[in-house]
Amino acid sequence: MNRSTAFVLAALFSLSSVAKATEHVSLPAGSQGEVTLDWSKFREMWTQMQGMERKIEDLQKPENLPPVPFTITKAAYKGYVGEFKTEMTAIFEIDVYDPKNWVKIPFLPSSIAITEAQLNGQPVGVVQEDGFHQVLLKKPGRYILRAKFAMKSPKPEEAPQLSFMIQPTPMTLLSLEFPRPKLDVQIEPSQGTDVQAVGDKHTLVTAALPPTSYVNVRWQKALPEETAGPAKLYLDTQSLLTVSEGTLKAHWNLNYSVLRHGVRELRIQMPENWNVLAVTCDGLQEWKTIDSSKATVLLVQLVYARKGNVELSIQMERALGDKDEVIEIPRLKALDIEREQGTVGVEIKGAVEVAVQNAAGLQAMDPRELVGGLWQSASQPIMLAFRYTKPSTLELSIKRHPETPVLTTTVDDANAVTVLTDRGQLITKIRYQVRNQLKQYLAFKLPPGTELWSAFVAGEPVKPMKAEDGTFRIPLAKSQLENQGQAGFPVELITYRQSSKFMPIGLKTLTLPMPDAPVSRMLWSVYLPEKYRFPYFGGDVEKGAMAEPWNALQGNAIVDHSEGRDSGVLGQKDKEWYREDLKKLTGRMMAVSALKSAAADEIVAKQADMAASLFQEKNAIPVSTGIFPVAFELPASGQLFHFGQIMVVGQDPQLTMAYLHVRILHVLFLLLLGSVGMFMHRRRSILADFLLHLGAIQAIRSRIKVETQIN
Repeated sequence: MNRSTAFVLAALFSLSSVAKATEHVSLPAGSQGEVTLDWSKFREMWTQMQGMERKIEDLQKPENLPPVPFTITKAAYKGYVGEFKTEMTAIFEIDVYDPKNWVKIPFLPSSIAITEAQLNGQPVGVVQEDGFHQVLLKKPGRYILRAKFAMKSPKPEEAPQLSFMIQPTPMTLLSLEFPRPKLDVQIEPSQGTDVQAVGDKHTLVTAALPPTSYVNVRWQKALPEETAGPAKLYLDTQSLLTVSEGTLKAHWNLNYSVLRHGVRELRIQMPENWNVLAVTCDGLQEWKTIDSSKATVLLVQLVYARKGNVELSIQMERALGDKDEVIEIPRLKALDIEREQGTVGVEIKGAVEVAVQNAAGLQAMDPRELVGGLWQSASQPIMLAFRYTKPSTLELSIKRHPETPVLTTTVDDANAVTVLTDRGQLITKIRYQVRNQLKQYLAFKLPPGTELWSAFVAGEPVKPMKAEDGTFRIPLAKSQLENQGQAGFPVELITYRQSSKFMPIGLKTLTLPMPDAPVSRMLWSVYLPEKYRFPYFGGDVEKGAMAEPWNALQGNAIVDHSEGRDSGVLGQKDKEWYREDLKKLTGRMMAVSALKSAAADEIVAKQADMAASLFQEKNAIPVSTGIFPVAFELPASGQLFHFGQIMVVGQDPQLTMAYLHVRILHVLFLLLLGSVGMFMHRRRSILADFLLHLGAIQAIRSRIKVETQIN
């Protein structure tokens, strides 16, 4: 604001002040309403105008603006709790600081039904936004907002309590009047509650509340001094004992039936050498143990007096020794009760053997007769169950047995594809489907001269390690638990070995490395050079149909790459015999006939997917240590043979093959044809006599047939 504007405002303010001052003064006759001021008066007005100008400029500076547009300084709630309806009046003291904009002030949740709202004694409009009733204000200043609202009172059969949401304020007061005498009222949260009797028919309670958004009020009839005394308590107990190798845990559910009067304290005598872990109860204020020379007592204090059903849950434990022992299972001794009955269930965890030594006062029962909550809370089957109606004793003998080592890692499937070239290059890709619980790594040995090119676990590259004994170790992940049990993950390896070249005729032996974990099923697909035939396959593996001598000599296993040659995928004509050969092989390997079809289909699908993903030629083969490996894909062509084995444990499957060049086979075939021809030439006279004899027989048969037709 510039100086001229400020001057005009000050002048208008001065004129308005003078006009108001002279409003009720009659002007002299002939006067034109002019005002004449001396210099001192004008100087005083000018000084006031400059001060107002500075105040306006200060208010317009950002650093002088208030940090919040409004505050609710105080709030007071006054209510009357009737039989069907609770009527409340809320008073809010609001300070508005924003000098320009409209301010939305939330004061009560929109779930509350407002019946009336007044601002500084005048009706005001209310809007609902963001889950709150809000009032709109624009002018800075202090306002008093008064709102009336109503809530349902609890029914006679319901718990006597009220719960409602409020606006958090620094200072909050709550005052409630009950049309019932001698009530005990609890307000949460509160910093102090004052309960007063109003005449003989009403109770007035006032409380100071901390900044909170939720208020809970409970009330009940106060216990008269003249009738106060011990209540009647009956107890029904359900106990679950868990016996493990090092600890004995107990979970007691104490179901009290409180008659005659309400109780605020429950006392239970605790057994020796037991530690209380947790105590839970509806309306629990606190619990503590009191030690004395006689016994240890658990004191449970409630927020308000409880009557009827009171459920108390206690969890305890005690340590067990290293040696076999006989332990007396204690029964919690609830104090101040009239009668007790209950049930006891015993579950066993770990390598322990439990036997009953003494069960005086207990009646054995079927564990399925235990209450549902106790049965469901057990993580192991409940082996022993008893019921009792009088003091009883339960003694158990606990004997420990050494645990037997079990499998922590298994391999469901081992799928391997090997490519052997005529130059003697042997490349193998193996995929193990592993389920692992605790094993840190998967170890295996490679044949002499074999290199490990890459290793992947669950699709991620890992750094393989080599131990002093020559074994390779692959770090493993841990299997995740799913609905159907532990899920497996793949471990993929690629190995390379340079062996001797193929001779025109000879023998070769291949070894497939297996890990130090049992393998359920192994499938091995081997690509061999097209220029050779393999009349014999041996070793400790099952052979597919194409590996039989007749098919191998004919070359029926040659893969046709006329379709998809660039990608290395099998040709369309090969897919049918490829899958059929695999399916027959896996069918012979499966022990249970009912599962043959489904299991074979699954294995064939895995092996086919693996074989189809292998083949893409890479020329450079850099290797280094200390870094993650890269995936290596190789081309595959030639003759495809399938082999398999069930339950591979502690051994590496071997495949032995005899081979000869296809030209040698052609020469042998020609020699065979020449031998047959020469034999026929030398025996041509005998052959001619045989043909003449055969023609004579045919002529006699024709004559007999004609004569038969004539007759």
